[in-house]
Amino acid sequence: MFRTVEIGGWLLEVDKERTAETYQKLSKIECSCRYCLNYVKAYEYFPPTIKAFFEQFGIDPRKDAEVYTFQDDGDPIYDYYGFYHFVGRILRLPDSNIYSPETPVRDIAAIQIFEDFRVSFNTENALVPKDFPRPTVQLEFERLALPWLFDLPANELFKKFHPEKNKTE
Repeated sequence: MFRTVEIGGWLLEVDKERTAETYQKLSKIECSCRYCLNYVKAYEYFPPTIKAFFEQFGIDPRKDAEVYTFQDDGDPIYDYYGFYHFVGRILRLPDSNIYSPETPVRDIAAIQIFEDFRVSFNTENALVPKDFPRPTVQLEFERLALPWLFDLPANELFKKFHPEKNKTE
């Protein structure tokens, strides 16, 4: 069932229940790179406000479409960026009273939600699972600060999980 959600000037129509049902069927994150492994492991460190933010859309934060970071190895805190999908529509853009759902939305500046955590919404979706219900909106986030949780720095962890890449020619 669709309901409206207003966030920082965005007016969205969200089907939380259908999104949650879809996330229950999705497998856990499939990428085994060190940064994705850390992101999933760090879920327990997500601030309650961030967990609640994703919950209002029916999104399981452990099942992202894409996450990445630009941090250097050895940093204790990593700023993550990425995106998820939810069943819904964009009804209004920030600072705009007029919007047509048929018009693609992309590259709208992210708005600050909590501390450094910023989000934007996009109708030009990437990496949407083939069975994900439509209409679909892409929720993009920036700067979710999470601790590095492995004993080894990222570059050493990579060598441990991918020994074949350590061989010299």
